[in-house]
Amino acid sequence: MTFGSCDNLTERERDVLLCLAEGESNRQIARSLDIAPATARSHTRNVLTKLGVQSRILAIASTRPVQVPALESKSLISSLTRREREVLGCMVEGLTRAMIAARLKVSPNTVRTHVRNILAKLRVHSTPEAVALVAKTTYSPDAMRSTPQ
Repeated sequence: MTFGSCDNLTERERDVLLCLAEGESNRQIARSLDIAPATARSHTRNVLTKLGVQSRILAIASTRPVQVPALESKSLISSLTRREREVLGCMVEGLTRAMIAARLKVSPNTVRTHVRNILAKLRVHSTPEAVALVAKTTYSPDAMRSTPQ
């Protein structure tokens, strides 16, 4: 998968991308940057277009983390079962629930259950927040699959 470069983003779009990497919604981005929600949506669409991706998750996955990983985040991720780490790795890759189900040869309902458990254990409310947490801890999707438990 090839992604666009962050070099062609405006300063405001880079700010929006940083907010996306934190797992913020458009409403939260608008509050953080003191702009209208419609403006935040517009900037988010521009970021996705310029990066050549179709989802927030892929935008987050296409950027590199710049923070030192938090120990608490690592311990939260290590609390996941092997299968939950596999599902989380797929989430980081930007796969939909249906794609995850096909890859792992389970039903979409099973994936939904795993995602719910992952979000609860990571203390986040959405898939983008979970992906942002993983990005901060510098885990790779391959590390998600190979970590024993």
